[in-house]
Amino acid sequence: MATINEAFGSHTALTVTNLNSLASSATAGWQSAVVDNRTTKALDYEVHVTLDMSATAPANDKAAYIYVYAAYHDGSNWQPTNNATGTEGTITITNPNNFILAKVLTYQTSDDTLKSGGFFISQCFGGRIPDGFGIVIINYTGSQVAASGNVVAYKAYTETVA
Repeated sequence: MATINEAFGSHTALTVTNLNSLASSATAGWQSAVVDNRTTKALDYEVHVTLDMSATAPANDKAAYIYVYAAYHDGSNWQPTNNATGTEGTITITNPNNFILAKVLTYQTSDDTLKSGGFFISQCFGGRIPDGFGIVIINYTGSQVAASGNVVAYKAYTETVA
């Protein structure tokens, strides 16, 4: 009888250059580069987000919204959802949009640090992982994201048969 071994990969931090100092806005946000699952072939990914907020009182929705997007690879190029580009940078989104809401982080106290506590990508895509995925964050807290101390990271979840 075979034994199935579960394993989490290494903590991999995404580039957050354009997330640092992100202003509060209902439509202007940050997008990650695509996480490519075509080689890793992970069964799932655990994602963690930490947003260090500036010393500004909560306003607007008092929340940061974490979305995910699927990216299909056509053999030559990534075809991400909506107007995502598949590269790290800023993004303008409309509401409604075709991104999948993964988590809402509430901002209740000035100068707070918001942490997602982790979430799994498969839950966003009906139990399956697409060719690739990316993260979109909309900061509508009323406060600017701090210039440093922000993390968007993942760990691949795999299984092997021994």
